Amino acid sequence: SERDLGVETLWPEVRKLYGHDTEVIALASTAQSLRRDPMKKIVVASSCKSRDAKNAGIKLWNVEGNSCIKTLEDGHKSSVACLAFSSDGSILASSGKDRRLCLWSIDPSTESNSSKLQLALDGAHKRIVWSLSFCQDTDEGNSVLISGSRDMTAKVWRFDPSAKSISNLQTIKFGESVTSLSFAYPSDFGSGVCGVGFESGKLKIIKLSEDYSSHDVALEIENGHVATV
Repeated sequence: SERDLGVETLWPEVRKLYGHDTEVIALASTAQSLRRDPMKKIVVASSCKSRDAKNAGIKLWNVEGNSCIKTLEDGHKSSVACLAFSSDGSILASSGKDRRLCLWSIDPSTESNSSKLQLALDGAHKRIVWSLSFCQDTDEGNSVLISGSRDMTAKVWRFDPSAKSISNLQTIKFGESVTSLSFAYPSDFGSGVCGVGFESGKLKIIKLSEDYSSHDVALEIENGHVATV
């Protein structure tokens, strides 16, 4: 029951947002952008299961105002399986079943919202795209991202917002489906450190080169999880 959830869960429910007609399958927020600007408004993006373009829209939410800011349409034709914001929250990346990689400019304002599609790349992968993550480095946090797919590859991309262009910096081939990706914040290991999760439950930590065109496997964990990461 809702009462049990409120008492027994680690994070009690504080509010509900309604708007999707089917099961929500992907979420992302701009909370990480507070590292740069503590006064910035947090925006949440969500997507749901869809078999058509009508329900494939991505909703942007003003959490404090408990309202939907805008629905991003005309980007995808079926389920959006993954969402990721850039480090300052100004760019949203989306992809999924249609294998299309979309990049959106994000406006956090609630009135006359100007968020819109900046670029769409068809056939970014050969199979469904399961995961996206932006580099968290200060200099590259709005331009470098990585995508992972059932086609057993992860691809590193550089997006140029001013030219509205994107280029593939490298394609990393693995022996199984890539289901989860997450760039680490810059640390003692430097920038370009990314965690990779697989369908088998395995985990790898990769370190990308300074120009992101090559990589090394820094750590491999065979028994990370008993099922898909």
